[in-house]
Amino acid sequence: MKPLAPASPEGPRLSAELCPRVLPHGWVEVDQLGIAGMYVNRVQRLAMMFSVEREADGKRWMHVSVSHTQRIPTWEEMRSVQDWAIGRDKLAIQVMPPDYAYVNDHPRTLHLWHCLDGDPTPDFRHHGTI
Repeated sequence: MKPLAPASPEGPRLSAELCPRVLPHGWVEVDQLGIAGMYVNRVQRLAMMFSVEREADGKRWMHVSVSHTQRIPTWEEMRSVQDWAIGRDKLAIQVMPPDYAYVNDHPRTLHLWHCLDGDPTPDFRHHGTI
């Protein structure tokens, strides 16, 4: 396993520039953590953290983590957060790491990643659908 890269000094600036400003009904920003925006929807019992960092591949990656108070977020909840935090027309990636790289800091949290420096994935639609 590769060692973790140190946080980039541009991360807090990028996070502040790119964090969502227009929030859907029910969502409020509760804290600006310096490297991430924190948002909650008390009605849906969801929380979302937003950050941007330059990762070890040299690319700038947007990271969105979504948690629920009693269960993991649903597909619909994740899709909704993708729409307003990342963008409906942008690729969001959910990573399923191998066991040796798996870290679980919170049992009811899921993560989305978006590369700001182009699409890093191949076009998987060669069979017609994904």
